[in-house]
Amino acid sequence: MIENKLPNANQVEKLESKNKLIYIYIGKPNAQYQKTYGVTDVIQLGDKISTISEVQTYVNTKRNAMPEDIQDEMMVSLKVDSNSKIGPLTDVKQELRDAMALKINYTAKKGDPMKNVKK
Repeated sequence: MIENKLPNANQVEKLESKNKLIYIYIGKPNAQYQKTYGVTDVIQLGDKISTISEVQTYVNTKRNAMPEDIQDEMMVSLKVDSNSKIGPLTDVKQELRDAMALKINYTAKKGDPMKNVKK
């Protein structure tokens, strides 16, 4: 539902188990959703565009749906568009702290992060 051009990173690790991950997407809405949500960065939780106030509930619901023995190993994977502003990301990270979801990773593509930086 959102544009999601991932940033490049030169130190990328593949995660062992994806069943412990909760995905949160941040970016501008795709063209088909821009009439409804505008052209500023939005948060996608699951299959819907959500508000920042829904992040804690979403994370806690997903955590509670996991088997008890892996709930402590839950990790939130942030898929943030490389052109996104820092504000929505900061807001999401604060909500994750409040939800005690402290294990976070950022999804990126393998490549030179300085490749597209203007000098």
